[in-house]
Amino acid sequence: MTQLICAMQGKKIGHPVAGPMVGALSCLNENCLQEMADIHHGRAIGPVALTPLTPGDCRGLPLTGHLERLCRVWKSSCPPDPRGRIVFIEYVNGSPEKTRQLLQELLDGGFFRDAAGVVFGQFVRCGEDAEIQKILTEFAPQTGLPVYCGFPFGHTQNCYTIDFARPCEISGNALTFPAVQ
Repeated sequence: MTQLICAMQGKKIGHPVAGPMVGALSCLNENCLQEMADIHHGRAIGPVALTPLTPGDCRGLPLTGHLERLCRVWKSSCPPDPRGRIVFIEYVNGSPEKTRQLLQELLDGGFFRDAAGVVFGQFVRCGEDAEIQKILTEFAPQTGLPVYCGFPFGHTQNCYTIDFARPCEISGNALTFPAVQ
C-alpha cells in the first residue's frame, strides 16, 4: 500500500488514505474505529499525545508509509513529495540493523530535507522496543526537524487512519487533525 499511495501522491492523482488493512478491521479497538469514522467525516481528531525526540511545532499535510517501502519508492521513477509534509513512518518485520540502515538511506537521499516534521508510528516485530527507541532517538536530531514517536499507526489493533489531503499539526507535543471547515 505504501508504494501505491506514495505513487498517487507523487503524481498528484486520487485521494490517498492510509490506515488499517481490510483484514484488520474486525480486530481494531473502538477508539480506532471511531477515529476512522471521524477522519472520513471531517471531524477533529486529537489531541493525540506524542513523545518528543526533537521537539518543535509543525503543520502540514501528512505523508505515510512503511519504512522499507518508503526507501524503495523514494528511489523510484515516481517518488512521493515530502516537501512541507509531516511524514508518518511505521515498520513491521525488520531488524534493528535494517531499521538503522533504511533511516540512513532516506536521510542521505534527501528525503527529509524539506519535510515539516516526522512522526514515528509503530515498529512491530523489529527487535526489542528499547533498541528501536534508541535508534530513533539517535536518528531524530540528524533530520533538523521536529521528530516525535508514539502515534498509533502501524500493524496493530491500535491503528489510526490518515487522510493525505487533511492538514495536521503538532503543538505542545500533541498532534491534531483540525475539523474540516
